[in-house]
Amino acid sequence: HSFPTRRSSDLNNLGQVVGTDIFNQPFLYQNGSFQHITIPLPGFGAQPTPAGINDHGAIAGTYNDLFSGQLGFLDQNGTVTTIVPPGTPSYGFTYITGVNNSGEVVGYSPAGFAFIYQNGAFTTFRAPNAPLTEFFGINNNGEVVGNYSDDTGNHAFLYNNGSLSFIDVPGSAFTRPLGINDADEIVGYYTPSTVGGGQDAYLDNNGVFTTFTYLGADKSQLVGINDAGEATGNFQDQFGDSYAFVQDLGVPVATPEPASASLLISGLAALLANGVRRCSRNHRTTGTATPSPNR
Repeated sequence: HSFPTRRSSDLNNLGQVVGTDIFNQPFLYQNGSFQHITIPLPGFGAQPTPAGINDHGAIAGTYNDLFSGQLGFLDQNGTVTTIVPPGTPSYGFTYITGVNNSGEVVGYSPAGFAFIYQNGAFTTFRAPNAPLTEFFGINNNGEVVGNYSDDTGNHAFLYNNGSLSFIDVPGSAFTRPLGINDADEIVGYYTPSTVGGGQDAYLDNNGVFTTFTYLGADKSQLVGINDAGEATGNFQDQFGDSYAFVQDLGVPVATPEPASASLLISGLAALLANGVRRCSRNHRTTGTATPSPNR
């Protein structure tokens, strides 16, 4: 299904999707219907942007406060915790990108480090020799996907217990992973290395890539995937209009027929141009890194 003028951020194993509409109001989509959600944030003039939702209905994201800048939050059934990592200036910016069922919240700081927050404690991480490290998604096993940049370029990775596995869509100039489920299926977007290649969505199933080109879309991305293989994402058409969508990728997804990965968009036919592209090159090389706890 597609939802015009809305932007999705994540979905959980119940099929609930969170995001924002054209007026930057947060919404929850489930069972075919939308509802605006209210998050009881502290501060003055707070405007929330949901980034993740877990199976308990806890929502994590960011909000802007007139006097404090951009802060993170975790809303657990109406109990809201403000999240600001150590080292953040008094008027600074915090980016929250996901939450799992254990209440682990991931994000990053413009100070250059990524972090995992849980129950008042932060574990920060910066990749070696990297001025900027970002976490974008976390599964219920505590595995995290993200990016870091250094003198050699930008690198996508899967982080697990101090080990980094690097992710690169074959033939891409840039890869960004945004979501991961408990089967280590990763979704995101990439920029093809060809000139004028745009931005396309991808699924990485343990080293087997499925890339998606949507007819009429100038840019596309998958931002979250649940354990049933349902994904949510966004695309922008040639006129600059944005659409959120939910797509059933199917399980398993390593070698599906193109029809099983078709996009379900009401009123728009033939959305998949040239079907789906599949590559099987092993993409993950490993390294080690050590996180640093801050409490």
